[in-house]
Amino acid sequence: MIAKPGHIPIRGRRAGLITGLILGLILGLSAGVAAQDISLAKFIDGFERDTGGRVYEIERERKDGRIVYDIESVRGDRIMETVVDAATGQVLSEEAENTALWTPISADKKRALMDSPATLGRLMLADSRLSGKVAVRDIAARLGKGGLLFVVTTENDGRIILTAGGGEAP
Repeated sequence: MIAKPGHIPIRGRRAGLITGLILGLILGLSAGVAAQDISLAKFIDGFERDTGGRVYEIERERKDGRIVYDIESVRGDRIMETVVDAATGQVLSEEAENTALWTPISADKKRALMDSPATLGRLMLADSRLSGKVAVRDIAARLGKGGLLFVVTTENDGRIILTAGGGEAP
């Protein structure tokens, strides 16, 4: 489900919310690598707040000749996939995953995401390591011994681990 130019294929009242959130991403991505990550954090924070969902995975990929962010989130009982153009911030597609065919996230991880007071967006905004010149390649939620963790992989294969409590994992 790829959008026509200028069209955001999200139905209902979410269209306005997502459009507003994307604007921050657009402004930051045009300013360079440091702004890119700050804007991604702001986008994710707003996305989670406005949709009530919890992002558990982000991948920076090349699709159809352009760089996109593939964002996986839990919204209530649904698993959603949202694809955003990294250069323009345009939402290219959003659809519910068919969980009857496969399970993209375990029940325990889903429960931990929904029960955690700390969202990925807030953790990213609060972490000073993500406000510098760090290009994020992907982010994945993990359940560790201490609870929910987010593993941030940077373009130079560095790892930043965020705990749901806001501190760095041991």
